Amino acid sequence: MCFFNYIELRCIAIEQNLLHVALKDSQFRKAYIYGVKHGLIKRFSTSFFNDMRSVYLVLWECTLYDFFINGLNVGRCRETADYLTRMFPEWALYIGFLPAIKGTLRSPGGEHSWIVIDGKVYDTSLLLIIDEQYAHNLGYKIDELINAHPSPKNGKSLKL
Repeated sequence: MCFFNYIELRCIAIEQNLLHVALKDSQFRKAYIYGVKHGLIKRFSTSFFNDMRSVYLVLWECTLYDFFINGLNVGRCRETADYLTRMFPEWALYIGFLPAIKGTLRSPGGEHSWIVIDGKVYDTSLLLIIDEQYAHNLGYKIDELINAHPSPKNGKSLKL
């Protein structure tokens, strides 16, 4: 097996484990199935992961790609979402809740963070890209806008 295939398989295994936990929640599962069927939810693609190679994380001494491949994103949603913002000129970083991940590593109450880019929620824990308008159907609840670039004029940009 070539090295790239090993990395792809490792990434898929990490994704399936976290998504597997979320899919145990019946509301999330129902909304997820509908969202995938209707093109409202997509998984991070191989090309998206490859684009992460352009972001170097000095603190971790690796690329963002390596950060994900080694599973360092697990339990670090706020930090990872912040790292992902480096790939985009405009974004908004939120903290809030996602009940479907309640009880997972570093999220005992369902605490969660994600970024919104061009009308899409990028979830670095579930490795999903979700239509911003649809995210509330999965249970995403905003607590606070942490940071944005550029800063929104009205203090809000998400319609959750």
